[in-house]
Amino acid sequence: METWKLNLISVWLGCFFTGMAMSQILPFLPLYIEQLGVTSHASLSLWSGLVFSGTFLVSAIVAPALG
Repeated sequence: METWKLNLISVWLGCFFTGMAMSQILPFLPLYIEQLGVTSHASLSLWSGLVFSGTFLVSAIVAPALG
């Protein structure tokens, strides 16, 4: 197999497993934020959404600069 195909497969697998791992934190994120002191349901939902989307928003902003 050509080297570029091996590189493509390894990068694709890395991106896939990283995305999968980031998605696995979603069920536990509100529990962690609640332990940090956020108690109301509305605030808990807001902070959970902000924290989870932060990674993807930053990557969307930085991705064009990094290629």
